Amino acid sequence: MAPAAKRVAEEGPGRLFMPKAKEMVLYHGTNKKNLKNLKSSLTLDDQVKGVSLTPSFEEAKIYAQETAQRGGGDPVVYEVKGKAGNLIDHVELLRAIDPKDSGKDWTPAEVEAFLKKEGYSGIDYTSDPMLGYGIRMIDPKKLEIVRQELIDGG
Repeated sequence: MAPAAKRVAEEGPGRLFMPKAKEMVLYHGTNKKNLKNLKSSLTLDDQVKGVSLTPSFEEAKIYAQETAQRGGGDPVVYEVKGKAGNLIDHVELLRAIDPKDSGKDWTPAEVEAFLKKEGYSGIDYTSDPMLGYGIRMIDPKKLEIVRQELIDGG
């Protein structure tokens, strides 16, 4: 059994994530091998520049495969260790940044400024699995790559 398949069989589709944990193990799926550290980026789907992570190895694996299919390269999942700091739930973020529900479209820079001003290290999306990933960390320097695993012979 391949290491990835073995891990999914042992862990199930996702690990229990405890947002208040001081240190956590998360996964990052990509099509880039041999990364030494993670870098912030911003896609059309993101509320803020940062790094997307998930507590589920399986979710990271699927994202890595999709990314490699779209952009080439080899699917790889990084196991990442980091300090969560102070995460805000995405629904709470919307209420906190716009308490009067003005309908304003907040720019990623405005969201990042709000998070930093209020002392948040990222956004927690784990309460809504339909959003496709678990956590968006705004400071990748707080993350350490533990190891990488090539997926499906990548």
